[in-house]
Amino acid sequence: MTILTNRDFTRPPFKFRLRRCLALTLLLTLLASTTSAQPTGELAQRLADVKFEHYAPAPGYSEGPTWRKGEVFFCSGALLRVDAQRGVHKFLDINPGGTVLKADGHMLIVDNKHRALLDLSPDNKPSVVVEQFETQALRGLNDLTIDGRGNVYWSDPEGSSLDKPVGNIYRVRPDGRVDRIGGGLAFPNGLDVDPAGKFLYVVESQSKKVLRYEVPADNELLGQPELFYDLGGSGGDGCAFDAAGNLWMTDFHRPETGKGRITVISPEAKVLAYLPVPAKVVSNIAFGGVNHDEIFCTTGEPPGVFHAKVGVKGFAGHPGKPLPIIRTLNVVARRPHADTESLAKIASVAASAKLEGEQIDAETRQQMKSLAAGLTDVPLRGDVEKLLPTWEKAAARHAHDGFLLAEIKRLNGKATLEVTAPDWLRSIVGDEALSSFGRIVEIELNERTDGHKEPTPKPLTDRVHDDWLKRLADQTDLRRLELSGTAVTSAGLIHLKHLANIERLNLCLTAVSDEGFEYLAGMTRMRRMTICSSKITGTGFAHLQGMKQIESINLHSAPASDAGLEAIGKLTTLRRLEIV
Repeated sequence: MTILTNRDFTRPPFKFRLRRCLALTLLLTLLASTTSAQPTGELAQRLADVKFEHYAPAPGYSEGPTWRKGEVFFCSGALLRVDAQRGVHKFLDINPGGTVLKADGHMLIVDNKHRALLDLSPDNKPSVVVEQFETQALRGLNDLTIDGRGNVYWSDPEGSSLDKPVGNIYRVRPDGRVDRIGGGLAFPNGLDVDPAGKFLYVVESQSKKVLRYEVPADNELLGQPELFYDLGGSGGDGCAFDAAGNLWMTDFHRPETGKGRITVISPEAKVLAYLPVPAKVVSNIAFGGVNHDEIFCTTGEPPGVFHAKVGVKGFAGHPGKPLPIIRTLNVVARRPHADTESLAKIASVAASAKLEGEQIDAETRQQMKSLAAGLTDVPLRGDVEKLLPTWEKAAARHAHDGFLLAEIKRLNGKATLEVTAPDWLRSIVGDEALSSFGRIVEIELNERTDGHKEPTPKPLTDRVHDDWLKRLADQTDLRRLELSGTAVTSAGLIHLKHLANIERLNLCLTAVSDEGFEYLAGMTRMRRMTICSSKITGTGFAHLQGMKQIESINLHSAPASDAGLEAIGKLTTLRRLEIV
């Protein structure tokens, strides 16, 4: 008999404990995997043999799919289009986060390049529906949906996290009114309204939860949400309903499998099926196909679109209503063409042209003419040859503006250009290649934006001053000009008097006074003026009564007077005035 001493008989040896711990870990992993595969109902059985295919690649992480007339549109640095032959094409040069199709064929898009909710017509003309809330530019736009009354909702997660739940939900009504209807969210992401039109479901990605709100009345905000489902794992991203009212969630990434999956949840929050997706992450989902019984999922690693025939009818979505259009967007839908590469060469030559007096150099003109003669599409060749004189003038202007752009860069400023080429040319080549047709529409030269901080001393040669503004006198396409904290005074504003298209002007922390406002009288398209911490009393607005579109004036920390406020009060379109 072996006698054991100094041994705790209730505690197994270390190696055995280690083996048992490893076995338990393996068992828990297997149980988690088993739990993930547990649904055994009718839907789970129908989906058991579903196979995904990599339908289309993408240049990067992909989001926001929509199926329209045999083609798939999705977001990946631009709005991309997958044609019926599965060719992938850049479609719109925007930065979209999500898309949704209305019954009338219009597609709604949340776009972070223009910070706007866009409407894309059936003939592919984009327009702006919403670009402000309470006169402020929209923030991060993530995803969107429509309810049964035609209201459009979108999520804004910008700056939010579990520690800082500042995400919001917005709504635009069919009459164009915009409301912030919910907040305090930790990264609100995908959202959708159920087929019955009763509930708004919101994926709160940072908490890994799906929240459910009652759809509010038109004049009400969202109430308190209920926790509909806790996804766990890495949380969710997007969602879509099938025709039966089940929610198909993109379960972003499952740690136990290293892949994403679709989790199908009943209205009673019961998991009906799991559908593994052969990608590391799955971001969003849309139903489509001729019978609307196929799914298209956007992914990352590999990025693009995955497709599966599931044999389950998707909910076609609430039909929506027409929305008021604020303005058309200067973006043109792209189309494939055999001469795209040749046209791009002409554009490249034009963009590098040098000035000879008021014209571009003779060598560039000859190169452009020779390249145009080599186009294979005869009607297109004729159009390009007719356009060449205009293109040469645009290239000369581009070369001229190059000196201004270099100066703006030297002063650590920023400029935004907008292409003015004919739409037929833009649709083939794309705006990125057509810089020779670019006109400057925004300039930001702010030197100081905080009145509480002392400015860093700079020599006048490194600052924007009155004489420097002469460079802007012929920039008649300019819509936004930021000059906060510069050395500009009232006298310098005379150089801006012909800039009739200015919509936003910032003269904060400058020595500009009311007397200089007479030079701004021609800016009748002005919508927002920021003149805080300046010498402005407001009396200068007597010169600006022709501003029939102005919505916002910021006179914060400026010496506003009674006479000045009286002049401002006559601006009948004003919605926001800051005078603290």
